[in-house]
Amino acid sequence: MNRNVLIASIVALLAFGMGWFFHDLKSATFGSTPGEPVPDNVRVPGAEPESSESAADAPSGYAGKISGRFILKGSQCAGFDFINPTSAAWTNEVACQYPDTLKLRWLGNRTFFTQDSKRTNEASPPRVWIYEVISFDGQTLVLNSPWTGWNDFKDERLELVKASD
Repeated sequence: MNRNVLIASIVALLAFGMGWFFHDLKSATFGSTPGEPVPDNVRVPGAEPESSESAADAPSGYAGKISGRFILKGSQCAGFDFINPTSAAWTNEVACQYPDTLKLRWLGNRTFFTQDSKRTNEASPPRVWIYEVISFDGQTLVLNSPWTGWNDFKDERLELVKASD
């Protein structure tokens, strides 16, 4: 009886180990299975690069004019860092050292949206935030963030000031 228990335990451990190994091997092939996502930092030979909007392709208006770091008024570090016309970073007040990298896309002269650039959850779509530029004078940026969630909450107005680096 003890011999049967020992053999069953060994077979179970081998099956678990092989499953773990082949799972890691499968995920190391990046996209070999149709529909399997490819990580952002991996370049797949033969894959088409994502089309990125250059400053020349961006709509006229505020796109390309807003750049640099802007801090929320009354905050120590929370705010946007407009890296280029297609990417930005958002820093929360609680985690100043760890900004979130976002894709940035201009929808018109005054409206843009940001989207998570890294997948944090396999089952959910990326988070998206919509902003409308109310005013921009080079030093102060005022944005309207329309409420897009459930319930009837008010839009949020963000007043940001250019950081002196």
